[in-house]
Amino acid sequence: MRTLLLAVMAWTLCILPLMAQEGSETQTITNPASSDSLEVPFIAYWSVGDSYDFRITKIIRKWKDDVLQQNDSIEYTAKFTVIDSTETSYKVKWSFENILARRIAKQFSLEALPEAKEPEQLDVIYITDELGTYQGVENWKEIADKTEIVFDELIKSTPKKRRKIVKQLLEPIKTSFITKAGIETAMLKELPVFHFPMGVSFLANKVIEYDDEFAVPFSSGPITAKSWFKLHDVDTANGYCIISQRSEADQESALKLIKTLFQQMQLGEKEEISLKLEDAVFDIQDENIYEYFYNPGVPNFIQTHRVLNANLGEGHIKRQDILRIELFFPEEEEEEVTQ
Repeated sequence: MRTLLLAVMAWTLCILPLMAQEGSETQTITNPASSDSLEVPFIAYWSVGDSYDFRITKIIRKWKDDVLQQNDSIEYTAKFTVIDSTETSYKVKWSFENILARRIAKQFSLEALPEAKEPEQLDVIYITDELGTYQGVENWKEIADKTEIVFDELIKSTPKKRRKIVKQLLEPIKTSFITKAGIETAMLKELPVFHFPMGVSFLANKVIEYDDEFAVPFSSGPITAKSWFKLHDVDTANGYCIISQRSEADQESALKLIKTLFQQMQLGEKEEISLKLEDAVFDIQDENIYEYFYNPGVPNFIQTHRVLNANLGEGHIKRQDILRIELFFPEEEEEEVTQ
């Protein structure tokens, strides 16, 4: 049970959003006086019918006392298509292979579902404002219903001797996932990552430090953090630049989140759970890179890299989560294969 409990805790801390939430402080400089103070605006120049293909890679590595326990990766493709636009908004379809069941099964050492039990593709319809700033998922209820089925099928497929505890641990996570906030920030966290810089102007070659917050779907409050940000390698001829971002989560906020989660799982008062939360140590750090065509507002390559280190009095655990979003052109790859 403890192994599963630790997996739930580590997974919870690693699904937190990977970028600044609304209200975080950033800096904008207008009328730059020189190339060193160049301001780069991220504005969506999209038209209905614009379509881009992306290769998504998710990597999970886990260590226990410096011994590698898990090294898994999942790769799939997604298509970004602008299906409508107004003076104040864009509507986008994000189509991708549904990997939720496989992802959850790997996280918690559960039996994988037969392919027939998992929908082959998800079409997510979401809205941005006229600048390309992510506003939210329009058909979230449809996706929530499919997500709930996947969770229930995973629990049902668990051997009887483990089913009760698996259900106890996964129910609060399922409940959070099938809310609008859970769909937008936990299940589909690549979308806010994809749109992270849109709608903002950034000053080039300047490190900006700011107070950050990571919203948590099943918690009443966010996890606070310190973040650093720099835009560099600006190529104005091609409308291209790179953004580097680093964040460090506050340990007390992380501990409060874990206590809330355990209470929802009805584990907070159980004597047999000997995890010493009061003395626990949590360290969560993000190192993210965004390579972006700021005109027309499309990423070329994004990599988010989160490392969790935790010590619960029974050894050191470490988890590494990497998300990559890479623009690619299927027709070019087909030509290379045929040559």
